[in-house]
Amino acid sequence: MSYGTGPPLLVVPGVNDPLLPAGSRAWFDGVLSGYCYRQARACAAAGVPRTVWYVSRPAASGAATAAAMADGYRAVLDELGPVDLLGVSMGGFVALELARGDDRVRSVTLALAAARLSRHGRESLETWDAWARGGQWAKVYRAGLAAVTSGWWSRLTAPAIRPFERLRDHPTEAFRRSLAVATRFDAMPWLSELSVPSLVVGAPPTRSSRRRRLRPPQTRSGVGTNGSTAGDTTC
Repeated sequence: MSYGTGPPLLVVPGVNDPLLPAGSRAWFDGVLSGYCYRQARACAAAGVPRTVWYVSRPAASGAATAAAMADGYRAVLDELGPVDLLGVSMGGFVALELARGDDRVRSVTLALAAARLSRHGRESLETWDAWARGGQWAKVYRAGLAAVTSGWWSRLTAPAIRPFERLRDHPTEAFRRSLAVATRFDAMPWLSELSVPSLVVGAPPTRSSRRRRLRPPQTRSGVGTNGSTAGDTTC
């Protein structure tokens, strides 16, 4: 899934990726194409044109750590060459691990992510795990939607997830593994070792997050020069 021209910007999706990976549903691929289009247009308008790629994690990989998930993206870098990374939610954790171990990463942007989950974030994912374990998939899909949408967009997209709530075969193992990876991840012990330019961005509060801001970035040589770090994230 890609759109645009210029050097590649690789989007690494979050904890909900096993629920609706790229290529699984035609209508959702349309949503992802629109996302790549908007990101590519924004890059071009800022004077830094990029080809935006959205690549889901291999569902059958069995990766049980963010580092192992990052390894799954090395083949993508073999195809694309040096990339800028945009890690969304848990995808930010995977992006950090990829930047830590692969010099083909030119920069990292963490969207709704940071170095680890906050207590509120861990509690939220533990609740999602209990729902998935108990087969309460309607709650899982609705919570996932609430985590990334708000207002009119949430109301508009809510009907689209109803068919998935009634599916008999849900990606239980892959989804619970994704939750476990996010819950255990903590980059604070090694975050200062990263040398690539990095940026942490947030978003307006949604129904699944508390009304508070990310901690201010801690910088060594200034944001966008030798990297920035932030503490906890609720996503």
